[in-house]
Amino acid sequence: MKGNRAELNRFLVEVFDEILKTEEESLAGSFSDLSLRELHLIEEVCRAEDEARDNRATAIAAAQRVTAGTLTTAVSLLERKGYLERRRDEFEFGPQRRPGRPTRYTPHFTERWWTRS
Repeated sequence: MKGNRAELNRFLVEVFDEILKTEEESLAGSFSDLSLRELHLIEEVCRAEDEARDNRATAIAAAQRVTAGTLTTAVSLLERKGYLERRRDEFEFGPQRRPGRPTRYTPHFTERWWTRS
């Protein structure tokens, strides 16, 4: 039984590696300035928007299984590259509001994303 598990594991690792290589190759031309991790982050933001899910930083970080700090770094880089923009949440009123500090950020696409050739 252990031999079958090891063989199955090896097979699945090889298939996953091939999938990653294929994904990287197919995206290399159009989005050469983005890493796969950045593309997956953008994809998660789009999915949250399309499905009307929570797209605050904490929800995106949880969905991507990264820390808030890792997400902040990634979003900052995508902002500098012109792909995402953080916007202040419209609903920052109530007892938990911290003056001078927004309680939520919502990533949004910039014009650069839609003008890719």
